[in-house]
Amino acid sequence: MERTRKFNSKMIRKRIILGKKLTRGMFDYIRRNPDEFKDLVFVRRRFKNTQR
Repeated sequence: MERTRKFNSKMIRKRIILGKKLTRGMFDYIRRNPDEFKDLVFVRRRFKNTQR
């Protein structure tokens, strides 16, 4: 079942830059739309941390 899009990339970007924790849904959103976050290299790095 596909959940509705609760987040837009600007909101997530702001949260990442502020260093706030991202919720599970936000990670799912980033995973579904990686091209929107290509310019944020450290998103990838943070992903590795959360996946471990």
